[in-house]
Amino acid sequence: MKKIVFLRTNPNAVGGAERYLRRLVKALNELGIQTEIRSYLGDAGISSWKKALNFNRQVKRQKKEDEFYFSLERVSCADIYRAGDGVHKVYRATKSFWWLNPLNFVYPYLEKKCFKNSQKIITNSNFIKEQIITTYSIEPENITTIYNGVNLPQRVQKAEAKLALCEEFGLKFELATLLFVGNGFKRKGLKEFLLLASKLKMPVNTLIVGKDKNISSYKRLAKKLGLNAYFVGEQKSTAKFYEASDIFIFPTHYEPFSNVVLEALSFK
Repeated sequence: MKKIVFLRTNPNAVGGAERYLRRLVKALNELGIQTEIRSYLGDAGISSWKKALNFNRQVKRQKKEDEFYFSLERVSCADIYRAGDGVHKVYRATKSFWWLNPLNFVYPYLEKKCFKNSQKIITNSNFIKEQIITTYSIEPENITTIYNGVNLPQRVQKAEAKLALCEEFGLKFELATLLFVGNGFKRKGLKEFLLLASKLKMPVNTLIVGKDKNISSYKRLAKKLGLNAYFVGEQKSTAKFYEASDIFIFPTHYEPFSNVVLEALSFK
């Protein structure tokens, strides 16, 4: 039996794909199935588009005859590809001046090869399945939709959770708390979240969980809008934020099937 090798550039990152990968590997290992996670070995500081090309070359070079590649990245040598990031060529069309970023050429180049060469493609929504079929003329029988799952909390104690969060981050307990969770604020719609919060006719806590290289510009916007904004950074566990918040808002520009929406619903 071939060894299953999972491909992810940075499997230690904090995100939905990484949580999915950890749960899948754990389940397979408990069944006695041999697995390995293969990550990017080069310079982590280089541009994203160079990293994507380098990782593709790396895993092509490393692949052995007794290995079966299950990729969560756009690579040309995957046996199974989980398209958790959607179709970049479609997402690219939603962006202004997309041609200024080489990544917007590299990702479609790699994903075209990935979709064509993979024995099986897994999507987490029929929305993405249809985009793959339409954009790259992939046969529908080569694509299987497997929806995301979520771990349900054993109990929800919102008042206690909110009090604890207020003490930890300085939120005002008497105000309703609006929550945003996500990395990459532009695509996930943080600007829209802040603008919406500013239009409310009452003061609220706006709680932002996640990271972005341009986070300072969003902090300036929140200050300009006069918001009680709390940027708490990337968090390994987001459960306490869902439990303590009153409203979750996620005005994303493009999302295949968001884990954060399911997670928020589980704490309603």
